[in-house]
Amino acid sequence: MSAVLKELPNATDFQPIRVFDIEGKATDDYRSPEREVSVQDFYGSITGQFEQRPSEKILPLLDHASLAIRFDKFTDGRPYTLAHRLRELGYAGELHAVGDINQELVHHLRRVGFTHFHLPISDSTQHRLDHSVLNPFGGHYQRTAVEGVSRPSKTADTYFDMFAID
Repeated sequence: MSAVLKELPNATDFQPIRVFDIEGKATDDYRSPEREVSVQDFYGSITGQFEQRPSEKILPLLDHASLAIRFDKFTDGRPYTLAHRLRELGYAGELHAVGDINQELVHHLRRVGFTHFHLPISDSTQHRLDHSVLNPFGGHYQRTAVEGVSRPSKTADTYFDMFAID
């Protein structure tokens, strides 16, 4: 068996990363999260075996003031699940989304409980995310992991009353 060598991108191919908070403002007084978490530590790979249940592994993280959850692939949904589980278990600290993410995901990241977004930005003067990035939809049928991020619209009719978050 021979090793497959992967060509690394040139340093000029990397875009600078800018950190935005839950309100879409660029954070100039940024502090690194206390711990970066890989979802493979909790949910394994597709063929991986588990030694213990993911929730038992998550409980020790609840004491950290800030955590970063890495998105290794744009199409991987496990970081969303991990963030939502942390919020369900009562985690109240900062959750940073790092890795292969972009502005199109910010709305969904906010709904599962992320508070900071490490985004590649081509315009280094950008100090705020556009409102349409933060709230591209007028209402939602599902509850969010974080109260106050998004609430169902009650303008349509009483159908939404069944989903009231009070």
